[in-house]
Amino acid sequence: MNVIQIGSLHVLMKYQWHPKGKKIHYRRRIPSNLRQHYPSAQLHVTKSTGTHDPHKALSLLVRINKDVERQWERLRQGTIQQTSQRRLNC
Repeated sequence: MNVIQIGSLHVLMKYQWHPKGKKIHYRRRIPSNLRQHYPSAQLHVTKSTGTHDPHKALSLLVRINKDVERQWERLRQGTIQQTSQRRLNC
């Protein structure tokens, strides 16, 4: 997690992963109760924000996290049985 400053505010960027020299990514561990819906070797959901700029990435990380949370809730409720790698990686 990183903290960025926006004016006088300090914002904690949760689920942010910034590989050296690459764009900022969303990265979050898949809950153990949902792992059966993913390929066996996959432990994290990852998605590039497409930007190096932490200020731009902030809103994208929030949106990606909402999408992932929504998909996980649907899996828990049985609304969807299985999802493709592409779909869950937003």
